[in-house]
Amino acid sequence: MLDDVLELSGSEYGFAGEVLRNPDGQPYMRIHAVPWTEETKGFYEAHAPRNMEFTNLDTLFGSVMRTGETVIANDPAHDPRSGGLLEGHPKLENFLGLSLNAGSSLRGIIGVANRPGGYDQALVDYLGPLLRSYEMLIDRIATRQQRRAAEASLQESDQQVRDLAIPAVENEHRELIDLINNCYEEMGSGEDPQTVVRLLDDIHTAISVHFRHEEELMENIGYPEYAAHKMQHERLLDTLRGHIDRFADDPDHALEVVQNILAEWFGQHFSTSDLQLQQHLQE
Repeated sequence: MLDDVLELSGSEYGFAGEVLRNPDGQPYMRIHAVPWTEETKGFYEAHAPRNMEFTNLDTLFGSVMRTGETVIANDPAHDPRSGGLLEGHPKLENFLGLSLNAGSSLRGIIGVANRPGGYDQALVDYLGPLLRSYEMLIDRIATRQQRRAAEASLQESDQQVRDLAIPAVENEHRELIDLINNCYEEMGSGEDPQTVVRLLDDIHTAISVHFRHEEELMENIGYPEYAAHKMQHERLLDTLRGHIDRFADDPDHALEVVQNILAEWFGQHFSTSDLQLQQHLQE
């Protein structure tokens, strides 16, 4: 991606980085591509020893991270968004920072520098279609990663239930795994949003049935954490329903949140709260 933008913009050098967030929600950038000279690469490696990670937001690329907007700086030395240059940094005559978004989230930045004559909005517009294709690719990769995380978590939970040899619960877990996998397939193939909504509704219904059976089991055995577990079920279902409704109204805005809930929240519930119940049953 960086090679393309360097060539099309006529820039001297640049970088391509992934935007991540720390536990406090603050963005930082991990650079994956720096096709410069060995001297320039050595400079960045020396100032970013942790896998080429940069956390300073008071910079030109930090402004892209904070706002998610394009940054054009044709006089970097006097630009109020610039935090200055570290000793040994290559000469910076002008700078263009381009955001790569997936849904409503900033996922990456491509920064290029030293274009003869500087940068302008006409160039940004010219690069727009190429950047949109990159964003679609990044979104596909992110969806695949989230799907794999969901599969791993649910498979682990499924194995734990198998070990208890409770056929009804085991079958429900398998059904959930199949439904979620099917939903991820449709999300990743660009299927009509209404089809995805119907699949999400099926997941919501299957989870509701599963939770109800769990609650009946907990009540029958006098499970001491029954009330807290039941309350967590209700919160999870309400949250998923809210995100399904928002996805139906605005698929681009809500898709990432729905994916994260399926991959992380329900997976976490299956491997923590359900595991506690399973351990109690074993005892």
